[in-house]
Amino acid sequence: MLNLDIPGILSTVLVLTLSLSTHEYAHGRVAYALGDDTAAQAGRLTLNPFAHLDPLGSLAFLIARIGWAKPVPVNYSKLTKAKSLKQGVLLVSLAGPLSNLAIAFVAAFLFNLTRVVAALVLVNNPALAPTSLATFRFIYDLFLAFYFSNIGLAVFNLLPLPPLDGSKIFAYFLPDRAFAWLARYERYIGLALLAVFFLAGSYMGGILSWLATPFNYLLMKPWTSLADWLIQLILG
Repeated sequence: MLNLDIPGILSTVLVLTLSLSTHEYAHGRVAYALGDDTAAQAGRLTLNPFAHLDPLGSLAFLIARIGWAKPVPVNYSKLTKAKSLKQGVLLVSLAGPLSNLAIAFVAAFLFNLTRVVAALVLVNNPALAPTSLATFRFIYDLFLAFYFSNIGLAVFNLLPLPPLDGSKIFAYFLPDRAFAWLARYERYIGLALLAVFFLAGSYMGGILSWLATPFNYLLMKPWTSLADWLIQLILG
């Protein structure tokens, strides 16, 4: 008989829908603030996951925890409130990864808050331990899934390779001529990138984990250190 982890599947779907949808919504919202209403006209200025999710990208996320949604349409020529085209592209591109880092930051806080609450409950109500441990374990796993998935999405999208957001962020620091060349050949470079990922996919997890190290120190370690200190006080 097939043994399905229903809670695990549901939590993964929740992480998938919120993380990818927030990423694309952030792109559209910043573009809208800078004068481009293309995403709004296309019905993409929403957190509704059905407006954003890509079937293949969603499957990749479920399997490998690295996926993508349908890119929000942006007409960069309409970013009239930005100081320049390059600045507009930079701000719109930064919005997606920053939204994932914001989710990771909140998830890290809630994970460690749950650890402290669990210690309080178990110290003051030992009889609740069997039920409480199972409940807290599910909550731990959910917040950790949000944390690591969003760190992975942010780091992956910050890679300076087309068509990822990082390539547009990197392009901001290039001379205008190089910026225009990168924009012209972005599609072809992106196809080459997909080929590289296909051939070296087994190494990507290790590379992304290494690149995520500074984000872990900034977003998770401070909360973990504080929670460890509080738990020591609670346990005496």
